Amino acid sequence: MSVNKIEGGRFFSQVADACTILVDRRLVPGETMESALDHARGIVESLRPAIPWLEFEATPALDDAGGPRFVAPNLTPRDAPVAEAIRRAHQRVTGKAARDFIGWFGATDGRCFRYEGIDCAVYGPTGAHAHGPNEFVELDSLATTLLVTAMAAAELCGMSEKAGAPVRTDGGTPR
Repeated sequence: MSVNKIEGGRFFSQVADACTILVDRRLVPGETMESALDHARGIVESLRPAIPWLEFEATPALDDAGGPRFVAPNLTPRDAPVAEAIRRAHQRVTGKAARDFIGWFGATDGRCFRYEGIDCAVYGPTGAHAHGPNEFVELDSLATTLLVTAMAAAELCGMSEKAGAPVRTDGGTPR
């Protein structure tokens, strides 16, 4: 949960009589919009003993059409063909088993594919400072990402034997 915006008052010389706090709360599989709102209400309600005059309402943000701005949580199954193909390609290119990484909060267009019944997986280069100052990716990992995703795509298209996919032979950077 992230408090991202606080607004209140009418004039700089007047004490505000109310404020609006905008919070970004992402959902994980198994949660619903209502369970997330109940969670937020519970947090604010827990403040009532210290602030007995507290009045609040927790509502979802609205989209341009006036409906709740809500994205259902979703996750590609670990044994989906795309996930397995990426793991096999990662092993072949790097000589190491791929690590599952679940726990990063963010959004991708993957959900749009999943809503249409198309599994997808996120796989990419390593680096630091994502979406911030001095963001970068490591070039060696970018090359690895290119090879892994190309090999996985070739496998999923039934072309893995024809692809002549490179493998790491010296324990160093893929060639």
